[in-house]
Amino acid sequence: MSSLPTNQIAVWSENALDSDGYKLAKRLGCIHHIGEDPPTNEDLRWLFYFDNFYLYLHSLEHPDYKPIYIDYFAKDFAKRWRSLGRNDLLMKAIGTKKGVRTVLDATCGMGYDAFLMATQSELDVTTCERNPLIAELVNNALLRVKESARFEDFPLYIHYGDTKDFLNEYDFSFDAIYLDPMFSKSANETAKPKKEMFLFRELLGDDLDAGELFATAYERANKRVIVKRSDKSRPLVEVPAPDISFSGNTIRYDVYLKK
Repeated sequence: MSSLPTNQIAVWSENALDSDGYKLAKRLGCIHHIGEDPPTNEDLRWLFYFDNFYLYLHSLEHPDYKPIYIDYFAKDFAKRWRSLGRNDLLMKAIGTKKGVRTVLDATCGMGYDAFLMATQSELDVTTCERNPLIAELVNNALLRVKESARFEDFPLYIHYGDTKDFLNEYDFSFDAIYLDPMFSKSANETAKPKKEMFLFRELLGDDLDAGELFATAYERANKRVIVKRSDKSRPLVEVPAPDISFSGNTIRYDVYLKK
């Protein structure tokens, strides 16, 4: 994963009374720039700012790209979780029909898969995110969900930190552990990634410890480990080989059953 020096990150507030901006900068240990115009420090690469309760992260190296933000109520995504059922490809891979009830999403990222799973009443979902910038975006999105009062009962627990440390420190038990590691584009992939995904990859870097994370997950999962891959990618782990795969148009879920 990528680790950015704090002098490459800033929080921008137009108003000195922006307490959310102040608290965010304090949590990240970075610059809190206050003024009508954004900062111009040449060392900066990423800029946070709030607008109408949404938290945005803008790449100063790609100023023509739209800023990254997370919205679990976005029209297309909301349509998917409203219609999600046990026959959805992700749900088949997770194993709700096979008795899976507790899930750890070990690679939260922007949290969309974790949120999808958490909308299913039969699942208790925990997720981990170790990149503090992405974690702040997820936290902001979840706060807006909470304030909407539309999901008072669904259980989505988030741990801000490394999954391996989380599993080693706490004696939690999970039926299934879900992995969606970040990798550079495969040589077989010809399509250019969307700008948002390009920035996301640039921010996170590759998950070079994905194999180690899989080993920890396989040891700790009670029933299965699920690994999300692009449809043309090789399995993350080939020994043991996936017991079953669920393939869509562009992605594949490789399922490793506990023997």
